[in-house]
Amino acid sequence: MNRAVVMVLAVCVTTSVGVSAQEKQKRFQPSYDEGAEYVNEHPAKEPSVLPYFTSWKDSKAKTGHGGFIEQDMFTRGDPAEPPDKGAVFKYLKVYSHGILHGMQSTELVRHDREQVLFYVMNGSGRVEAGGKSEEIRDGSGILIPAGLEYRFVNTGNVILEVIIVVEEIPGSFKPRKDMVVRNYRDVPCGFWGNYVTYNLLSSQDGLYEPLSMAVITMDTYSMGVQHFHFVGCEEIWLKVGGEENPCVLGKQLLRMNIGDAFFGLPLVPHSVINNTESRMMWLYVADRRDKQKSQ
Repeated sequence: MNRAVVMVLAVCVTTSVGVSAQEKQKRFQPSYDEGAEYVNEHPAKEPSVLPYFTSWKDSKAKTGHGGFIEQDMFTRGDPAEPPDKGAVFKYLKVYSHGILHGMQSTELVRHDREQVLFYVMNGSGRVEAGGKSEEIRDGSGILIPAGLEYRFVNTGNVILEVIIVVEEIPGSFKPRKDMVVRNYRDVPCGFWGNYVTYNLLSSQDGLYEPLSMAVITMDTYSMGVQHFHFVGCEEIWLKVGGEENPCVLGKQLLRMNIGDAFFGLPLVPHSVINNTESRMMWLYVADRRDKQKSQ
């Protein structure tokens, strides 16, 4: 009888261990496995990721949004086969870098079928829209709803440097009546994939697309979880603070300096690495239609 008890206990322990191993496998499920076709591709067949990695320094300057000097980084195109470098958007319209010189202001401007997200990289000033005025500084995220007249004022002697993200809206969409201004220093932080995240703006604030803007930081000598997204995700990582660092895009390591950005193309693993002794910072913008479809 004692032997039977021992056998039952052994079976229970074995079963428990088996379940635990399965649960661990689910918990640590990799982005791809050893037998995946992606892993066994011949290097000569590896597609180039360079069309998805860009900087505003590579594009021509133009004037927009009331007087900002702008340089495009990502524009409309084909995320599967970009016709030009950075021409990857199917849903968003444009992602650009803009500057406004010291002690200058933009003209009043309004967009009836577009909503604009601004992120302040450097400088300070104020934004005026719909009878409301808000002070802004580095780290501020701003949503200007469609149909709202606005302007920016640079109140300092240094350049006001911004990132500009534009989304189009259909005629049936009803935009909010006031702007939203929020600095990442004033919001609670979250944690994901070894990153510290500060959510600035999202569809809950009045965006049409399932869109979000966040500031992401990473501590010294660490690496973010390598992952990929499915078709329908338009995700951009822009380096906004810290020393030069490598990023992983597919099977390539690329150097990121301030002003460099990559588009996380579908089914291609990516992550960023902090190999320095200083904290690093990225601006994260993502249109997550892939999540919307799965809900």
